[in-house]
Amino acid sequence: AGKYAVEVKNPAGSDTSSAPLKVEMYSEAPRFTKGLHPVEVKEESPLHASVTVTGIPAPKIEWFKNGKPVDADGVHIVFKSSGDEHTIIIDSAKEKDTGAYTVKASNLAGSALSQAQFGVVEKETLAPHFTKGLASVEVKESTPLQASVTVSGTPAPKVEWFKDGAPVVADGVHVVCKSSGDEHSITIDSARKEDAGAYTVKASNPVGTAMSQAQFAVVKDLLPPKFIEALPFETEVRQGEQATLTVHVEGEEVEIKWMRDGICLASTQSGRTHEVKQDVPGKYSLVIDAVNEEDVGSYTCTATNKAGADKTVGALKTPKYAFEKVPEETTAPFFVEPLQETVVKEGETVKLTCKVNPESAPTIRWFKDGQPIAALATTIVDGVITLSIANASSKDVGKYKCEATNAKGSAVTEAPLTLSFGVQKYTQEEFSSGLSFTKLLSDQRVEIHQRLRFEAKLQGYSEQNVRIQWTKDGGRVPPEATICAQQDGTLTLVIDDVIAGQEGAYKCTATSLIDQTTVWTEARLLNGGAMRAAFTGKEGPPEFVELLHSCTIEVGKRAFIRCKVTGEPRPSLKWTKDGKDIDVNRVRSDFADDGTITLSIDDVTQADSGEYRCFAENEHGSAWTEGPIVVMAVGAPKPPGEAPDFLNPVRPATVYEGETAVLEGKTCGIPAPAIKWYKNGKEIQEDDRHKIESLSDGTQRLTVARCKIEDTDEYRCEATNEYGDVWSDVTLKVNPKPAEDAVSIAGVHKAPTVLKSLEEIRIAETSKVVFECQIAGEPKPQVKWFKDKIELNIADSRYKQTVEANNTYKLTIDSAEVKDSGEYRAEARNVAGTARTEASLKVAKSGQEEKLISGSAPEFTKDLQPVQAKVGEPAALECRVAGVPQPEVKWFKDGAEVKPGDGVQIESQPDGTNRLKIDSAKPEDQGNYRVEATNATGSMSSKAPITVSPADAGAGLKLKRGLVDQTVDKGAKVQLSVEVEGARPKTVKWYRGSEQITSTSTTKVEQISDYEYRLEVSKSELTDSGNYRVILSTETDSVESSCTVTVRDAAAAEDKEAAKGAAEQLAGPKDALPSFKKGLHDTAVPKGHSLVLEVEVAGNPKTVKWYKNGDEIPSHHATIEDLGDGKHRLTIRDFQDKGVGQYSVKARNDAGEIESKANVTLGEDEGKKDEGKPVGEKPKIVQGLIPTSVEKGETSTFTVKTAGPVKG
Repeated sequence: AGKYAVEVKNPAGSDTSSAPLKVEMYSEAPRFTKGLHPVEVKEESPLHASVTVTGIPAPKIEWFKNGKPVDADGVHIVFKSSGDEHTIIIDSAKEKDTGAYTVKASNLAGSALSQAQFGVVEKETLAPHFTKGLASVEVKESTPLQASVTVSGTPAPKVEWFKDGAPVVADGVHVVCKSSGDEHSITIDSARKEDAGAYTVKASNPVGTAMSQAQFAVVKDLLPPKFIEALPFETEVRQGEQATLTVHVEGEEVEIKWMRDGICLASTQSGRTHEVKQDVPGKYSLVIDAVNEEDVGSYTCTATNKAGADKTVGALKTPKYAFEKVPEETTAPFFVEPLQETVVKEGETVKLTCKVNPESAPTIRWFKDGQPIAALATTIVDGVITLSIANASSKDVGKYKCEATNAKGSAVTEAPLTLSFGVQKYTQEEFSSGLSFTKLLSDQRVEIHQRLRFEAKLQGYSEQNVRIQWTKDGGRVPPEATICAQQDGTLTLVIDDVIAGQEGAYKCTATSLIDQTTVWTEARLLNGGAMRAAFTGKEGPPEFVELLHSCTIEVGKRAFIRCKVTGEPRPSLKWTKDGKDIDVNRVRSDFADDGTITLSIDDVTQADSGEYRCFAENEHGSAWTEGPIVVMAVGAPKPPGEAPDFLNPVRPATVYEGETAVLEGKTCGIPAPAIKWYKNGKEIQEDDRHKIESLSDGTQRLTVARCKIEDTDEYRCEATNEYGDVWSDVTLKVNPKPAEDAVSIAGVHKAPTVLKSLEEIRIAETSKVVFECQIAGEPKPQVKWFKDKIELNIADSRYKQTVEANNTYKLTIDSAEVKDSGEYRAEARNVAGTARTEASLKVAKSGQEEKLISGSAPEFTKDLQPVQAKVGEPAALECRVAGVPQPEVKWFKDGAEVKPGDGVQIESQPDGTNRLKIDSAKPEDQGNYRVEATNATGSMSSKAPITVSPADAGAGLKLKRGLVDQTVDKGAKVQLSVEVEGARPKTVKWYRGSEQITSTSTTKVEQISDYEYRLEVSKSELTDSGNYRVILSTETDSVESSCTVTVRDAAAAEDKEAAKGAAEQLAGPKDALPSFKKGLHDTAVPKGHSLVLEVEVAGNPKTVKWYKNGDEIPSHHATIEDLGDGKHRLTIRDFQDKGVGQYSVKARNDAGEIESKANVTLGEDEGKKDEGKPVGEKPKIVQGLIPTSVEKGETSTFTVKTAGPVKG
């Protein structure tokens, strides 16, 4: 730049001319490629806003608020710039920061503005809330005590600690209080007795206050007491003699209690004197003078201290033969052959055998580990005594003793039973985590003010690696409970003085801190009176009044079976599966007060399928019921029918000789099962005394007329159809007829017969109840009504007892109350015999009527079906589900719940029909859909895919010209271009390495035409070297091309170029990018047919790989073939639902990679679809010939599918 002049001269003179030269820089006015956007944040939150602006030269950036420059102090407000991006940051925004913000960019060529509103709203406030409250803690003296809470609130609450109402003084040594975010803790180092008390943590902020309280206990480091000398199992003392029961216990601060048959013994009781004395420290004796019959019983000695308790039990009795005159010829028993040590494998049947002198004719008793056992499988033949144990397991291991007794004396023999490998196998295979309960909690029946003790035994326990937690009804245990965990895995919970309100379900949970494995056991504490109320009446053996029913469930769901038992005393329970004890850590068993028993299994697997049997046993006998659990694979078709089941079991009957006996039950099944009756294993045929009836409602009845003594036996009703069989066993007992009735019974008298049974009633409170039955007999029987085995008072006005025509008997309650719930029985009696019918009444409080519904798990009567739709078309999934109560239905897509809105509608009809409707299908609607139905008794799901294809598929996307490697000198232009053919790409993305490239002042991404795209770097730098890649995509296809760009220094360029030329000469010509001559297309394949996909690739691909839903298909799941000449084939035989999805094939070489995609859905078998059409219909080819490639010498097969009649 400057002033330039020119001068001309000749002899005649000179002349000049001048002009200025001004050099102007190239410039571009500023332009915002990303402007400001409105921002709204909460008070005290950071506020960020940024813009992107271009211009040459680089623009100057200024920020304004409400028209005034923003003052950036570097703390509260900070400006940042990075290349073309400029950011304002307001730390801890306040209300004063609200306003209209403007950013101004200016340079020589001009200026540009961008404006937006920044808002700061008041911070949300929340009152304090404890998400984790304070829990009771008990520690030993001189050990640390730690407790923590988690509390939320806005603003952050102030936390204070109190003990017995006074603030806790945290000295930082003995007592330390810490806070970390929402968590606040207190630590008391080396706890002392004075540290015990009621601790409260208080959290407060301006919005409110919350408190949490718990008891901290510091106990002396005591060991629980332990009996080192227990009571003998039995002590025999003759009447009138003195009895002394002695124990020896070790432990400190021990309190001793003596009980007989569960009743505490006082020093003087009922005129009897019991002396309790301590002979030496730890040795205690109970002395009973002049033993008589009331002193006979079970004696318990309990030793208790603050660390725990122990007890020992022994019996005091008088000799069986103490007052009998013994014949001189009687011989005392002795064992000719003693018991021998026995080793058995787990699951085998073992027999323990010994021999006693047969002439002694003794009474035999068996003991295991000193405790008597119910040896139901004992035989005695010629003095040989055999005890059989089926399915031996670890619980059968122990020392067995056989005792033989008669009037002359007694003899014993004992020997151990061990497993050869059973215990080791149980531990290693079934419980890989090492945790398992070898002793479960059991229900406890305890009176008010008595002592409760729950005890379990945990295998694999260690104080460092296992966390133990006790809960009651899912919450905290009563503060009066003492919890102890011993090193041998014994876990106890003790309440010394039970009070009202402590009844409920107690659960002990053990969690491994190593692998997070969790096991638990649960039992109920019931008040003694409440327990007896459920099992009142005359004592007797267990009887199942509701049998187990079959359960069919999908893998991963919750299986649930239920039955109901009566019997007094309350029976003990045992579950088996396929004849073997079930894994107690896999299942949950509950035993309700009314005798209802439930078994549930969460997250079932195929291994849970099998026959489940529930055993009930008490001192009067035993009973069992059995039912199957069938676990199906997810999506497996349900069978059209169902196995038989008993809705009501056959009930036992007792009649007099000459009376009519009726055995009756009720069955179900699809199709209706065939019924057979058996007596002692032999099928019963109808004759003049035996009548077999099968009614339309499923009632099955066997009538035995003019009963004889020999009719007493075990009877079985068996129901069978093609899906299974089930049976109900029952006893018919015929008693000898009374002598005085012999003539009348044989004459005109007829025992009562139930023609119509009582039926169960479930009703809401204040509703009217009417029990009705029909009973015939001659003479007309007298009918009495019972509730829970107690006869109803005919004078009680609440219960109206009426007799109507046709031998109909009714019991009416005008306004039912909850207390009326129970078992009702009508009992008819005349001189010829007795008959009875029973049913239950369940009354629910108002508003809780749903609890009356017995319920049925959800079941899909119509499953989801695959749906295919094009973009823009409506799509709908439909199913129909049944269940009681009405199931709740949820929809999911690819695992995420689908909610209505944004073009999606969800419908639910009263008939169980449920629909998911999509108004206009989009590519993102494609996926796997699942509908889940859930109610209180279970859940079920159904699955199907939706496939969305383009509205106009057109030609597939193909790469016509790919990227080419480039080497340029620093500062030169880099220009990369790509060209495609077929479908137009919807998206084009460029990458250098893994970083996506966008347009900047030096880099331009542009579209040259509908099919050609270019990337240009105007002035290259060495940093622009690298691998470049472009991906072009439609909705169904995607192609890719890549290359390498090298930016070199000019000085070294010549040498590098020479080296590259030599290398290229050696390598030969460079491969061109592959392309598809024939790509994939969407197809539908009928179930069970073969899926065949073929492509033809031009070029020299180094690899061709097949994918489904983005995952490479392994060769063992399909047949993958290279047919030569660029042809490749994928074959999947026996195509099923799980094969539906998006399939793709990728071909790659050094020049790049191409891909072709197609959606494969489940189609209808056209051949089957057209079955049954008129014969005269014109045939139609529904699937034509498919191009096929084979190798030379192979067999080629061409196939077409037709509809309609075709001549071969």
